Amino acid sequence: MLQAIKRAPEALIFLSFLGLYVLSLAPDVTWGGGDSPRLALAVHDLALGYDPTAHPIYVLVAKAWSILVPCGSLPWKLNLLSAVAGSAALVIFYRACTRLCRDRFFVVLACLALGLSHTFWTLSVITEVYTFDLLFILGLTLLILRWVERPTRRALYGLCFLLGLGTADHLMVLLVGPALLVALAGKILQGDFRPGAAGLALAALSFLLGLSPVLVIILATMPAGFGACDLSAAFAAFLNLQALRPLSPEGAADLRDHLHFQWDAPAELVLLVGLNFVGVSCFAGLAGLAQSIRRMSLKSAVVITATGFLYLFALLHPVVDTYQFCLAGHATGALLLPAGFEWLLSVIGRHTRAGAGTTKRVVLLLVLLTPPLIYAGLPLASKGLGVSLFNARSLPHRDNAWYFLFPPKTMDRGARQYIDESFAQAAGGAAIIGDFTPAMLLAYASQAEGNRPDVEVVTVLGNVDRHFEEIEKRLGERPVFVAGAQGSASTVSRRWYVFEDDLRKRYEVREKRPLLEIVGRGNGGGTVAPPRRGR
Repeated sequence: MLQAIKRAPEALIFLSFLGLYVLSLAPDVTWGGGDSPRLALAVHDLALGYDPTAHPIYVLVAKAWSILVPCGSLPWKLNLLSAVAGSAALVIFYRACTRLCRDRFFVVLACLALGLSHTFWTLSVITEVYTFDLLFILGLTLLILRWVERPTRRALYGLCFLLGLGTADHLMVLLVGPALLVALAGKILQGDFRPGAAGLALAALSFLLGLSPVLVIILATMPAGFGACDLSAAFAAFLNLQALRPLSPEGAADLRDHLHFQWDAPAELVLLVGLNFVGVSCFAGLAGLAQSIRRMSLKSAVVITATGFLYLFALLHPVVDTYQFCLAGHATGALLLPAGFEWLLSVIGRHTRAGAGTTKRVVLLLVLLTPPLIYAGLPLASKGLGVSLFNARSLPHRDNAWYFLFPPKTMDRGARQYIDESFAQAAGGAAIIGDFTPAMLLAYASQAEGNRPDVEVVTVLGNVDRHFEEIEKRLGERPVFVAGAQGSASTVSRRWYVFEDDLRKRYEVREKRPLLEIVGRGNGGGTVAPPRRGR
């Protein structure tokens, strides 16, 4: 294997991980926190929007991909796109690592550690946008490292354009910008680069040119006779702000509410990093960070800056609930692994009699085998101890321990089973009201696959009061069902999720699993129970 690594490392990395991800690929639509069916529906409809969840570049690429791939359902094709994007991102990661470490063996170890990490593996086998985003994030990081070696104006303009294009797809890509500023400031201070005012202006223009898809989409969706206020509101929506008034007291409050910091978030982030880089990879990461700080160079500063800002983005959200936001930080931070592995093996060589070749083989086996074994054992341990590492809401046909802790999704057909059973229970012309995750599954099946087009699927994005508002609008006019209602033992927030006991305090409820049918208004505690069937 060591010889194969030397001959064709990039092809070996791409094909090996593509094979792994295809073997562990989800066969159909998955829960994906509701995002997987939402993205599949957007690709089906070619829905190009400009809000932060629209990802227009991804939708365009995925639409072309779905046309070019000759076989399989749309969800499977998009799952495969995630696998290809993840494998390609690892090739870019390999090239970036070679700018920081000359020994290709340690670089390959870093690729293995990242490619087998929990979040990277998980998001490479389902429909999600994050491995696609890594093409921008790691591509930008690689190009910045190359630019540090040979700074030119043309390369700077290209970097700014790519930064704008990536930002048009996902705001997270913009967080690589500070790393570019660090590289630019460093080369200017070293006297190796003089952009001048005109050069900086062209760089800013290049960024705006890359961002132009957002402006095109905004202009295309504006009503006739729109004005500056309409454009301001549209850009505010793109930036995910409630209003474009950041300097006012009200705007500052909106910003604080959106970017809320939780003091337990750093501890959760540390746990997630440990979950992703297990065993020897975790020690190598700490060693790599220490070595990079001790031997600080401009390239190390670029990597550490990018990683810091990307992790900061994750810290400003509920870390465990939105663990996928940490993937970009994991990927750029893993660029420090080769230095850590190199230091670790040198220490082992000084304190043991084992030869260098033997030590390398042992470390290679540990990096290869530890993650799959840990991830296979974690769900069993979690269920055996009764401890939930991810405080996820319960859903029918989804075993949270296996779904969240075990990256392979080959056997995951729970989402399809939920769709089939829900539509089998819904009466003709019914309305199914649910929060984002279950409702988006049903909306995708209804709108993209034509499954039960007579059923109205209502997705509630607000707090739980919105559920009751939507029920009241339709009750008495058509059959009403609720999807995703939580049992009283659930530990998720009653502010965001509707609970069965709260429904029964207001309505007469009939169980039609996995749905609940709202039969009528009750006096509190009303429940109409169907005859029990064996299970």
